[in-house]
Amino acid sequence: QINVVLSNEEPAVATLFNLVGQAVVSVELKNENNTIDVSNFAPGIYMLKVNQGNKVKTTKVTIR
Repeated sequence: QINVVLSNEEPAVATLFNLVGQAVVSVELKNENNTIDVSNFAPGIYMLKVNQGNKVKTTKVTIR
């Protein structure tokens, strides 16, 4: 699982990309604390992009 904690309750969208740049999942985040189920994804390195209002945060994520 990936835990995503937002700084406020403004709705956001989290998108997980593989290293080729393909979006593998996109989830609407509605609370300050959110969980994304990644149990069906192959182990490896992914990029998590969170868009909230006019803010964008991108983070490297390793799935084991």
